[in-house]
Amino acid sequence: MASSGGTNEETEDKISLPCAYDDTPYLNATSTLPIPGLFNNFFTAATLLRVARSELPWKALLGVDGETIVSNFYDLLQRVEEARHSKDNSTNIEKFIVEVEGLDGSGKTSLVQSLAESLKGMAAKTPSASLSQIRPLWDHRGGILARAFYFISNYVLEYEIQTGLMDAEVIIIDRWYASTLAYTVAYRPEEEDTSIMNFSDLPNNIFEWPSDLHLRPNLMLLLDIDPQTRQARVDSRKIMGGGASRFNPWDDRLAKIPHLAKRIMAAFKSVIGPLRTQVLNANGTKVEVLNDALEVVRKSYQQNKHPHLYFQHEPLNWWRHDGEMLKLCDEQGRRCHHALWNMQVAFCDENAPPILKTVGLNHIDSDCIYYWSSSSLLDTDICNNGVVGSVLWTGGTYPTEHQWRAEGFFTKVTKDECVFSGFTPPRSLLLHIKACEESVAKSNSISRGRVDRNDSYDDMVQRFSKEEEHSSSTVSLWRFVPIRIEVLRGGPSTRISSYPQRWEWSHSQSANGEWCMRSILPFTPSHLARPRQLGIWKLKNTTIALVGAHTSGKSTIGRRLSTLMGLRFDEELGKILRDEEKLVPNGHLYGDGQASTSKSSYKDQWDDHILQKESERDISSIGNCRVVETWHGGNAVWNFFRRKKEMSKEEFQSKNLQRYLRLMSKHEESASVLIVYLSIDSHSTVLNRRSQDPTALERLPLQDERKDVENLFCLNDKELYESMAESTKIPLLVIDNTEDGEEAIEKTIKSILSFVKKHSHRRVEI
Repeated sequence: MASSGGTNEETEDKISLPCAYDDTPYLNATSTLPIPGLFNNFFTAATLLRVARSELPWKALLGVDGETIVSNFYDLLQRVEEARHSKDNSTNIEKFIVEVEGLDGSGKTSLVQSLAESLKGMAAKTPSASLSQIRPLWDHRGGILARAFYFISNYVLEYEIQTGLMDAEVIIIDRWYASTLAYTVAYRPEEEDTSIMNFSDLPNNIFEWPSDLHLRPNLMLLLDIDPQTRQARVDSRKIMGGGASRFNPWDDRLAKIPHLAKRIMAAFKSVIGPLRTQVLNANGTKVEVLNDALEVVRKSYQQNKHPHLYFQHEPLNWWRHDGEMLKLCDEQGRRCHHALWNMQVAFCDENAPPILKTVGLNHIDSDCIYYWSSSSLLDTDICNNGVVGSVLWTGGTYPTEHQWRAEGFFTKVTKDECVFSGFTPPRSLLLHIKACEESVAKSNSISRGRVDRNDSYDDMVQRFSKEEEHSSSTVSLWRFVPIRIEVLRGGPSTRISSYPQRWEWSHSQSANGEWCMRSILPFTPSHLARPRQLGIWKLKNTTIALVGAHTSGKSTIGRRLSTLMGLRFDEELGKILRDEEKLVPNGHLYGDGQASTSKSSYKDQWDDHILQKESERDISSIGNCRVVETWHGGNAVWNFFRRKKEMSKEEFQSKNLQRYLRLMSKHEESASVLIVYLSIDSHSTVLNRRSQDPTALERLPLQDERKDVENLFCLNDKELYESMAESTKIPLLVIDNTEDGEEAIEKTIKSILSFVKKHSHRRVEI
């Protein structure tokens, strides 16, 4: 059922009214269908149409040409069936198909024509023009046979596309199989009730694209329109003409059944088949809707037809896009419910043999791959330092199947970070692990001999699923950071133009961390892979330096971040080395917080002492990943703050700053260093935070709160931090941390986590 125009919908009226035809034999033949009239394959529908040939009233309805029209239709049916036996998936590669769906009056036909013109493509519809002469015959016949005809029309359109009758690269279709499905599922002639249908009661596969309808839309545009706007458009075209202006029984049904429109739209959204579905707001003008549609179509076209160009600097987004097209993950890269990712990881500890493991994906983002493992394969003490390894994922089907391979390193995600980010293991994975644990325990309890299992693995999982608690000490989340990525699309036997393909990326060593991509001939040695053999890679540690003015939040954010990531937290050295019991107001101006003299020697001795101790702490941090407060960058700003009356900023940068820069660059040789600058908007923020935090007053006593806080605000020197980052090529993240409260803290930490992930590749040393 369900195609565009009034005639198809009029057929539904025929179904519900008594007629001279006896549908009993056909209904009996299709009694096993889950939903009457919704066929699930070409053969069943075509067989019914062939059986009915002898009773068609073609002479009365089609006139003198009736016999020819009927013969031509059955000849076409035969050609379609023969063509189906030689399915050619290459059409899905060569064509870009857009299916436009929605309720009558939502603007489908106008949008299809406009898209075809704008994209220099071809407009199509179901039933297609080749069925226009025979269509009135099936409309008159009505009943189950009319539904079989409209179901078959989907295959006729596929045949016309595959055989080259539509030679455009881009094809825009006004209704296709999604309409057949949605309207049939949502409407029952005998059930004109006002309830919302519960689709969960239907069979799981009812919304799937027929397996023998091989072509699928690259994109389905679903036009969503307000009931009042839709009705106004329908009423207008009945008066003015144009479109489906003749009587359309669906208008009457949608008016009588309040929830019918919602059911149809819900069914559209449940269709499984189009590679991507995009809902568009159809309430605007034709130009507005067209512009929105063009933006979506052009983006999808580039992603599908030229992904190597669209994703050339974002290989993980391409990886995620491929998973989305296969319905394995959503647009954000999160694994779909019960989606089976054929992904394996391989790595080895220094003291253990190589490990190859099939894992459960959690999600793919722009920088990392997250997966759940059923066992802790690495020692907890080194989980944050990382272990080098590789990942392999295979997907798709012949002839355009693909493999994604990547080399990089793994780190374990702490439980605190899982809670903070909302990462939870799939329940099915926990059940599998629980079943395996019991099986292993049972095996270990028997000293020798074969272990007899009276129940199957599935039985064990089913039994554990009834338990309330599902916990396992061995499940953990891992983060994989790729350094080299390769994709192979197609294989040696692929005989499609431009296939097979092979692309490769590697992370450049520049500070911005962009991916470098190149295409290489299939199955040729990779020049990029040779210097990056896993055994040659070394992993640096990570130092995340938090800098900023007094009360900018360095200590609070630093402690929370280190706990979240499972890292060591190094507190500000000045705070550690000062004797807090001997601090005097404004003592910070002279170094250790105790002196109240203007002699510059005190300042020099203190800053030299801090510089030496910070350097020693850098050396002691080798082998550890850490969050450090203030560090060399912040110490340098304090050095300038105490001397700003003696020297200009230019003089400071050319003299005093250089020794700090040398130590920063030296540490970056053995660690991946990132600087996070916590900025605040004004000295008022400092005053407010000091008034609410007694410890801030104790750590830094002042003589005149307002005046001295205004001077302290000079530590909020963004320009100086940017200069240091540029000189050392160390990545710098600037965050406005003016807002107070838990929500603001979480927002800041999320920004830092994202920044750290983006630059994780810097940990690899060749």
